[in-house]
Amino acid sequence: MDARIESEPVRMKRVTVERTSDRRSLALKLFFGQLVLNLAWSPIFFAGHDITLAKVVIIAIAVMSAATAVLFYRLRPAAGLLMIPYIAWLLFATALNARIETLNPGAGVSILG
Repeated sequence: MDARIESEPVRMKRVTVERTSDRRSLALKLFFGQLVLNLAWSPIFFAGHDITLAKVVIIAIAVMSAATAVLFYRLRPAAGLLMIPYIAWLLFATALNARIETLNPGAGVSILG
């Protein structure tokens, strides 16, 4: 299993034990939203070869993850701090995605049509 996904339940568990609130609800929606985008990124990048769309998706993942980290931190500081390595990885992966796009002109054209 991917290391990024293995730590997802740990962060989520720390927040789900909190009392139900609008802040908790928003944090969990952002968390699951970024998780769905995370699962979509690999097929877009590797199978679809749509490097430009993959870059847009990974930027969205990074932004949603940063917002999630802030909300998690307000609910449970440890949960927010556990997001820092993940966000660092996302920023690195975003830079790689952007560089691959730069080095491969036309790579944004999907083979899926």
